[in-house]
Amino acid sequence: MTWNGRDEALPCRTIEEFKSYLRSLNFNSGWRPSGMVVHNTASPTLHQWWHGGTTPEQRMVNLRNYYENDMGWSSGPHAFVDGVTWWIFVDFNVKGVHSPSWNGTRLGIELVGDYASESDETGMGAKVMEMAVALFGECHEFFGWEPSNEKIKLHKEDPATDHDCPGRNIVKSEFIADVQAYMGSGGGDTDEPLEPAQGTVYNLVAGDKLNIRSEPSSSSSIIGTAENDDAVTVIGDAWNGSTHWLRLQTSAGEGVPETIGWASAEYIRIEGDIPQGEDWRTSIEATEFGGGGDDQDSAYGDIDWINSSSRGVALPYKWKEVPRPLIEVQGPSGAVITEVIDLGPWNTHNPEYVLQGFRPLVETQYANQTPAQNGMIPTNKAAIDLTPPIANEIGINGKGQVKWRFAEEGALMSQAPKKVHKTSNKKKRRT
Repeated sequence: MTWNGRDEALPCRTIEEFKSYLRSLNFNSGWRPSGMVVHNTASPTLHQWWHGGTTPEQRMVNLRNYYENDMGWSSGPHAFVDGVTWWIFVDFNVKGVHSPSWNGTRLGIELVGDYASESDETGMGAKVMEMAVALFGECHEFFGWEPSNEKIKLHKEDPATDHDCPGRNIVKSEFIADVQAYMGSGGGDTDEPLEPAQGTVYNLVAGDKLNIRSEPSSSSSIIGTAENDDAVTVIGDAWNGSTHWLRLQTSAGEGVPETIGWASAEYIRIEGDIPQGEDWRTSIEATEFGGGGDDQDSAYGDIDWINSSSRGVALPYKWKEVPRPLIEVQGPSGAVITEVIDLGPWNTHNPEYVLQGFRPLVETQYANQTPAQNGMIPTNKAAIDLTPPIANEIGINGKGQVKWRFAEEGALMSQAPKKVHKTSNKKKRRT
């Protein structure tokens, strides 16, 4: 039987890595789940997993052999949670094999441990549960589900099952409540800006509408909708779990009452959205562009042409207004302050990395060999592009490691980007 699981389990060690992985999947042409099932491994126990002399990496290899060769299954559970790592065993847009009645409709998540005898409230068991709650919360947020008895099932609820999985110590009502708490119910964790900011709805799939909710949570009621290019006024924000929400004022036109509610920041472009912090983005892979005959147009209308004498960088986030922020880049042998003059490499919209300092989306795409936002499968982990003069000044030859941050307001550029008039020998952009 053909194996439909991953060839090698993918380790996600931060929730941002898991979120990037989930967002990299294509659910339009692949399988799409309708809920989730909680399992436990029982054997190995949590103690055996960490003290049995076998590494987690080797255990994942052994588990594939067990499911594929010993059991003769086409796949297995979608993920294993061991208190340190979320192990992606079967991609979340592929049917798994984990519970007879729900293989074709639900994600199966294995919690490492025997929760008939091991505690889910202390030690490593508590860490497993904390990570499981985060995974379920992020999946519910992504798919637009509300945590409920219907969306979350315990394996033992399957009528075709005759054993107590995931164990008597896992109480379903408590687990659902924890997922709801992770996703947030509004609370008071908000930050009102001093002045309202103007924004535009974008990044929606054609035909979709953005839900505006009564509270900053996907489990709260929908009180309105908006579409791509709709103008909104941002009057506040909040973080619930790891999701950033914006408080919006919207109006459908003259004489129509305004709606005040919350929507995911992922779908709102704020005018002049420049990060306030000056934190370094470290250990970032950089590549060169625009040199050696790679002359190309820019994604920005105020940049005429990019060639080997241009000065600037490309980042996977597009600012609508000029001037764009200055970027300080530091490499092996120097540092420089310069402009953003293009969009890329690989991705066109990764605000979590550019604006908030999370790891670049391309790193997960490269590891998974999944297409980037430009439709290509990344051949490297580059998350910033440097023109030849910038690369040369900081000691990068073709590709290398850099760190970068937004330069302080008023910082002088080392040299303004040189504009070259367009010619007829336009070449296709590399990324």
